[in-house]
Amino acid sequence: MQFPITRATLHTAAVATADGAIMDVAGCSSVCVQIAGITTATVTFKGRNDGSNWVAIPAKNKNSGVEATTATADGLYDCPVHGLTEFIADITAWTAGTITITAAGIAGGVQAPHTTVAAVV
Repeated sequence: MQFPITRATLHTAAVATADGAIMDVAGCSSVCVQIAGITTATVTFKGRNDGSNWVAIPAKNKNSGVEATTATADGLYDCPVHGLTEFIADITAWTAGTITITAAGIAGGVQAPHTTVAAVV
């Protein structure tokens, strides 16, 4: 079975700290992020489902198997995004490097519908 994929470029040749482009991940179960060009920098993986508050989320380095909310080396990273609506990979520290970050969202699994529910008090 083929799952739909959504692709995004989050940074292109970045040479400073910066917020990345926001990727719509509604309906995705995971995002595979490719980072290229880090010399001395830190990328922080974040997600949200409320439209305003970013929260750091873990990503698993596909080469080493290490899981962390940040990356300091080029490579491929898997981020679980079930239940999230948006994903971002921010360059939170930068000293050197020309960084490009791309991502592919993989749809799969069952997710709750995206509706807003008001609390009853």
